[in-house]
Amino acid sequence: MIGFILQIYRSHPIFSSSMQGRLFSFFLLLIPCLTDTAGNPPELGDVQWRRDLAEARRLSQQEGKPIFLLFQEVPGCGTCRQFGHRVLRHPLVVEAIETLFVPLCIYNNAKGQDRQVLEQFGEPAWNNPVVRIINADLSELCGRLSGDYSLYGVVSKMAAALLRGGQPLPPYLSLLEEELRAHRTGHQLVIFVTPCFWSGEKFFGRLPGVVHTESGFMYGREVVRVGYDPLQTNLASLAEAGKSAGVALEVYSAALSLKMAGMPHRSPGPFRKDGDTKYYLLNSGYRFVSMTPLQACRVNSAIGNGEDPQTFLSPRQLHAYRQFLSSGQRTSKKQLLSDPLPVTD
Repeated sequence: MIGFILQIYRSHPIFSSSMQGRLFSFFLLLIPCLTDTAGNPPELGDVQWRRDLAEARRLSQQEGKPIFLLFQEVPGCGTCRQFGHRVLRHPLVVEAIETLFVPLCIYNNAKGQDRQVLEQFGEPAWNNPVVRIINADLSELCGRLSGDYSLYGVVSKMAAALLRGGQPLPPYLSLLEEELRAHRTGHQLVIFVTPCFWSGEKFFGRLPGVVHTESGFMYGREVVRVGYDPLQTNLASLAEAGKSAGVALEVYSAALSLKMAGMPHRSPGPFRKDGDTKYYLLNSGYRFVSMTPLQACRVNSAIGNGEDPQTFLSPRQLHAYRQFLSSGQRTSKKQLLSDPLPVTD
């Protein structure tokens, strides 16, 4: 079925070579969902769940992975369906649950074994989604997640459980948590005038606390718009770093009341995004890999600085990239970046 679809889109004249590349990348990410989770009710998203606690405990012991235990109403209310759609279909969340944990789902509105497990954990029936991350011996690795049906709520619990269990936190999951936290607590924007916005974006995109960058024009000058987490860095640090590196000549910020790092400053005006934002990423095969804006920042900077960009991608993202390379697709370097993965609910 998938081969038939790919054959049609490659041969049909309505699809340009640029669009073919985007669709190919999309299908590569979609294939695991089509093959492994076909028939999942909407409340369960795209995760391949196990349904037996005893089996999950055996696998947890055997593989040395904690159990990601979801209590979910199936069929469920609007909250349950939205949780399945917005959280349990995010490719990086699905990958983390399936590869770093043993996924187990218990229906909290069913009888039999589901009801027994529900009572064993003291969970109420006909409830909204609840997540508990446990060891094989049923001991808790982090607090029970209830009432927070967001991407950040789930990702932060996964990260906490892995760290508490002495498991390494993959860079892609760490970046996702950082990005989601910045969006929840409120990231801030600043614009720097730069001699070359490609070099400026390459520089700022690698700095700790920076969560997204865009190259463009403001007041007729080349600028880089930088989004940053004020809990991780601050405007003065970014300005000083940019000035020292020779990529920041002037700063535009509505929050700025005094000169920063001895640079001229003014309030920002209309921003016009450059068509080659993420220039180094745009001119590489990684442009076909769907990634979050923070991943794109880091990958773009890594390529521009001659470093390994694969550090910031998940195994499945890297698989999609290698599959694309082996496919022999040839498209223009002006190919648009793949649609970014969501980082808000």
